[in-house]
Amino acid sequence: MDGNGLDLTNKIRSKVLASLSFILFIAAICFAIFNIVYHQAYAFAALELIFAAFSFDVFWNNSKKNNYSINKLYVYLLFLAFLIVFGTYSFPLNDALFIWAFSFPTISYLLLGKRLAFRVSLFVFVSIGSILFYKLTFLREFDIEPVMINFLFCYTCIWTVSHYYELSRASAHDSLIKLAHSDSLTKINNRLAFSEGFNDHVGEYLLLLDLDYFKSINDNYGHDTGDRVLLTVANCFKALIDESRVFRIGGEEFCIWLDTNVLEDALVRSEKIRARVALLQIEYDRQMVNVTVSGGLALHKNQMLQSELLKVADKHLYHAKSQGRNVIVYEDQQPQS
Repeated sequence: MDGNGLDLTNKIRSKVLASLSFILFIAAICFAIFNIVYHQAYAFAALELIFAAFSFDVFWNNSKKNNYSINKLYVYLLFLAFLIVFGTYSFPLNDALFIWAFSFPTISYLLLGKRLAFRVSLFVFVSIGSILFYKLTFLREFDIEPVMINFLFCYTCIWTVSHYYELSRASAHDSLIKLAHSDSLTKINNRLAFSEGFNDHVGEYLLLLDLDYFKSINDNYGHDTGDRVLLTVANCFKALIDESRVFRIGGEEFCIWLDTNVLEDALVRSEKIRARVALLQIEYDRQMVNVTVSGGLALHKNQMLQSELLKVADKHLYHAKSQGRNVIVYEDQQPQS
């Protein structure tokens, strides 16, 4: 369950990547021409032209085809980092090519996320820092203390802010996705979560459950008691089944993915769930409210649509209701209790 429908991260990264790759495409061509004309650095200019072609490819596939992979993006940023490191080593420091290094933490964390961005930022930090130290110590191009101190502190500050901003963004994003996929009352997965994870359970049995006479519980004991019944039943399901497999998809309807493709095993697990719910007693005004569930069992076959599977399970659930409730039906007119 990835929350693609609510995930703005990829959209933001796509827009940033499209703009960045186009700017770098133009910049690489301009720098290549500059290095050919003024420095006669043909080898470095050739690398810049290769990078310009790479940038255009990234721009085209992202903006036109909306297609890029995180691994390709990782290689792209490493290529850019290599150009900056190699240029800093090859050209005099007064060309100030190393200043490009300060953009890397922000760009990397925006495009790659914290794990890969940390690696790229560390690579640039160590490489540029080592080259600066070498040139300032042995070639004496500038005084070592002010340049190294300014580089280390500026890069570290930008890196730290970028890192903790990404941590906060990722945490807020995960919280938002969890909130969007959770039922507000029972805190179990909701229908959106069921829909997004539907294709992950091909070959498994789905158990569709409905609380028996739930309307009567609301009418006789009040909606607060009804809510307590729903919460108690949901907790019962979570005690028996992995929470990620339990969903509330309607008022008193629940879905449970059973981790099996064997009918006999699915029936045993379904019966265990039904029997455990039948033992529940919810207290109301010094009275005990009993609750039962009826269920329909259906196999999620390959290439089956969500609507098709729910229709089969709902048909079996209807027969369970018509057979007197508190039963599990896995084929038409065949209750299992």
